Amino acid sequence: MGLAVEYYHLGGTVELGEGRLRPYFALTVGATRFDPKVEDVGCEWRFSIGSGVGFKTYLSPRFGLRAEGRVWPTFLQTAGGFLCSLPGGCLAEVEADFLTQGSATAGFFVTF
Repeated sequence: MGLAVEYYHLGGTVELGEGRLRPYFALTVGATRFDPKVEDVGCEWRFSIGSGVGFKTYLSPRFGLRAEGRVWPTFLQTAGGFLCSLPGGCLAEVEADFLTQGSATAGFFVTF
């Protein structure tokens, strides 16, 4: 018995700075697939996002060290509403329950 959690995301990373030490920010959007390893129980897909922060430090022009932390909130249940009045403004309300997983990594990198 168990549960497989798979993330399918697209996104990008923005480096902040041009020196030897470069902090960066990452953002992704996609879906999370929950697959319970139980007979006669199907898998379920949910909307999810991902974000992370980290830094790279270059030891040479093409080699360096990298460290980052990431989180992946998956929205389990959502509800909300939207109201506008003239003349005036709009009001939006969102309520959500979500599951969050995270990771921290460090290692070497090589650029080409």
